[in-house]
Parts: sequence; structure tokens; C-alpha cells
Amino acid sequence: MKNECFDCGLPMQRRTRYTVDDPYVGRITVEGEYWHCSKCGVDEVPYATLKSVEDERKRIANELLWRSLRGTEEFDRDFMLTHELAEFLGITRQAVAQSKVIAESIFNITIKGCRYWLRKSAELYRDKGDGWFPLSMLDTAPSSRRTGGWIKTSKRHRKADTAASPVLSSAD
Repeated sequence: MKNECFDCGLPMQRRTRYTVDDPYVGRITVEGEYWHCSKCGVDEVPYATLKSVEDERKRIANELLWRSLRGTEEFDRDFMLTHELAEFLGITRQAVAQSKVIAESIFNITIKGCRYWLRKSAELYRDKGDGWFPLSMLDTAPSSRRTGGWIKTSKRHRKADTAASPVLSSAD
């Protein structure tokens, strides 16, 4: 990259930590070289750094989707399998499985080799052609009744008195 700003012609500064405020997953910061003009604020970012940002965006989105999982009833309501998505969109399963556009336009999560598609995102994709929305809109607060979390009682902590959730964790 050139050390001179294309807009104002002044020298640009080399930086190594790139930050983006993403409207869907929040602030993303990655280690990666780029050039910044302190006068006009222009950034010149190489492909490798932008690829790191995209990889981090996918990782954060996946983490937010995992945190939104509550239990089987909510999971079945909030997510759909590939064949359900195909029927919902009026296309074949193969079209869904092979389409990079669909895979990158609808939030999805893979559990034990099966891809599950976020229903709200699929509805947006069907209606507007883009299924992305701020994932902070998903309620990701922990639910002690379904996740077996700890409940504070008067003088001691005790394990929540529910059966373990059948929803798999990201470690599965």
C-alpha cells in the first residue's frame, strides 16, 4: 500500500489493530495492518485484515446464536432445518445447501453436522432479500430454569431443580 492518502495527499500512518462497529454483532477488533490518514480519517485496509474482520464477525454471530438457545420448545420455534427452510422459501434443499448467498444472508448454526437456520432471519430474507438484523435483538440473557444455572437462595446457592437441557452446547 502507498504511504500517501489518495484524498488529501498527506502521509498515512501504519496501524496494526483494526476496529469496526458492525451493526449486526457490535464492535469487532482484530490484529491486522492497515493505513490511516489522521487528517481526513481515510483508512486503506488490505484484504487479509478485512478477511480477519469477516472471520471474527462470523465467530461472534455464532456465539450470539449459541447464547440465544434456551430449550427444545424455543429451539423448535426459533430455528428450522434445511428442508424446512427450502419449503419456506419455495426452493429445493439442494438450492439451499449449495447457495452461498443464502448461507451468508440468513443466520445459521451447525449442531452435530446439521445446519439450523434462524427463523426470524429466514423471514426477513424471504420478505426483503436480506436476513441480517442486529443479533443483540435476540434475548441472550441466561435462563437458569432451562440451562441448569445457579439460583441464589437466602443463605446458600443451590443447583436449579430442573432436568438438564436437551439443547447441545457449543462444545458438543
